[in-house]
Amino acid sequence: MSAKNPVIVSGEASETDSEEEAQIPEVAQEKHVTVHGAVILGEDSESEQEMESRASVEEATPTASNQPRADKTYNSLLHKKLKECNLKLRWDLEAFTQSTINEASKTLETLEKELIQSQLTLQSAISSLQTLNANSNKINRKLHSVVSSSFLSNVKV
Repeated sequence: MSAKNPVIVSGEASETDSEEEAQIPEVAQEKHVTVHGAVILGEDSESEQEMESRASVEEATPTASNQPRADKTYNSLLHKKLKECNLKLRWDLEAFTQSTINEASKTLETLEKELIQSQLTLQSAISSLQTLNANSNKINRKLHSVVSSSFLSNVKV
């Protein structure tokens, strides 16, 4: 076999089963052959799993960016504008949050008042129904006593 100079391109390439099967015998036969190749840099498409694994590795290893940095003050125009925009964003976010909380508080107060009013109405209705039940029981007893009395003996029920 002759030594080949392959060109390696960074990135993911889709390989078919036939290409993988064809490469397996060559690798077994060329164990003693050194391969020299050129690496061509390009954009490497990464899957989500690779990105997540890199992020977890970067978080786990201490780097200079994770260390507390010295008191550096940046006074360039870009940094001043960035600070101003960050402050405005913070104020806007705080105002939005506060207004949302205030609106929710007012809504809850209104709902609480309506619930209390509904509760009072239901309590009044229960009281009226209890009185009605007592009165209907009295009427039922009186009607039963009238029907069962002996002065109406000729009427058959």
